[in-house]
Amino acid sequence: VSVTKSSSSIIVGDWTLLNADISVSATPTDGDILKVYLESSSADAFFDDLRLHPVDAVMSSTVYDPITNRVTAKFDANNFATKYIYDAGGRVVEVWQEIEGLGLKKMKKYQYNYARGL
Repeated sequence: VSVTKSSSSIIVGDWTLLNADISVSATPTDGDILKVYLESSSADAFFDDLRLHPVDAVMSSTVYDPITNRVTAKFDANNFATKYIYDAGGRVVEVWQEIEGLGLKKMKKYQYNYARGL
């Protein structure tokens, strides 16, 4: 196994996206185990959204609220998030998107107006 960390990183708000290539044997044998450990020289580091996939694959991810089953976020092939905010009625009221160098920005806001009965 060999690991090559990308020399470039992408900063979005307070988060830094790091990429690394992990080369493993093309013909694994029984008992081959890949263990990934993450550590930082800073005590204030948090790791999330760890994604492992073949280097030539395109991957997207979806995050669901465990109680409502609503989509709370989608991550694109570059691991940038689009987050969804709902009102009490379960309707999307805001859509936020991660933008490199800017952080999380509101992209859409919905307002629902219903005609009142006569």
